[in-house]
Amino acid sequence: MPERKCSFNITLQHNYPFIKQRSENTADVTCEKCRTDFSVGHGGASDIEKHLKSQKHRLSDQAVASSTSMLTFFKRTDSPTSKHLDIAAAEGCFRSNDCSSHLIQACFEQKLRCARTNSQAIIVNVLSPMTNDELREHLREADCMALLTNAFNHGSIKLFPVLIRYLLSYEGVKVKVLEFREQPGETSDIIVDYLKEVFCGNNTNCYF
Repeated sequence: MPERKCSFNITLQHNYPFIKQRSENTADVTCEKCRTDFSVGHGGASDIEKHLKSQKHRLSDQAVASSTSMLTFFKRTDSPTSKHLDIAAAEGCFRSNDCSSHLIQACFEQKLRCARTNSQAIIVNVLSPMTNDELREHLREADCMALLTNAFNHGSIKLFPVLIRYLLSYEGVKVKVLEFREQPGETSDIIVDYLKEVFCGNNTNCYF
């Protein structure tokens, strides 16, 4: 009789939430921490434990543990700020408003009409320009400022966020997302040209 293969079942999903099934074959899985594909068909949980002891996975765990989350650069407040509007403009899911608009109509206001098209128009044409203008004005008035940069891979895409930390004499220290864009690499020349384009493009005092 052929040997019975193990599969990636509910118990394994619960015990190893970072391991995901990657194909119709229930034995083929991928590790989201180190982006490694492997099979659990031979030993099930023992295959996963063997993978966790691999050098690539251990190095990935060490890198995550030594990295600082970008959330630490933001200060939480009770009321929405322009930072929240920036994030909403950059990450807002317009499609979700098709459903949430109907939900609000059913629960609160029947006359509300703010689905995907209207939401996109408000964010792109009102909120985003307003926050960009406010940021440019702040940077012109800032007494001092510092750029915070990082690069990370999202699949085959290399993303390069740029945050700016600045001091306003009448409001204190602020941190804003200045740019969040894909770049072809992270060499010193690419980074310098990217920062010159971002920083000088926001009508700030540029000393590059």
